[in-house]
Amino acid sequence: MNRFSWVYIVLLGWIGLSSCTKDEGTFVLMNRSSETISNLSLSISGKTFAFKNVRPGDSVSGEYLIKSDDHYVIAIEFASGKKMKKEDGYVTHGMDFQHEITVTESDVIIKMN
Repeated sequence: MNRFSWVYIVLLGWIGLSSCTKDEGTFVLMNRSSETISNLSLSISGKTFAFKNVRPGDSVSGEYLIKSDDHYVIAIEFASGKKMKKEDGYVTHGMDFQHEITVTESDVIIKMN
């Protein structure tokens, strides 16, 4: 096989793989704290999600298009008035991502599924 054939095969493989991804991200955020989250703001890839009154044990979810490399910016206000902010996680254009986000009394934990 000549060099041109290898380049052609690699190019076809790359096109095939890239057509399988949709540049989509999804998340499920679970409230594992002992109190209600009165206000929650989650921003990623140019989209902001707002949720209110997420009770302990409840979850919320969302979908977004990945436009470029980015990370989550999550701001939480509990019913008690306590506030937390976290910037973490990672997405990049050209791939699909699914994240599981867990909120506790003291932290926000982001895991990739």
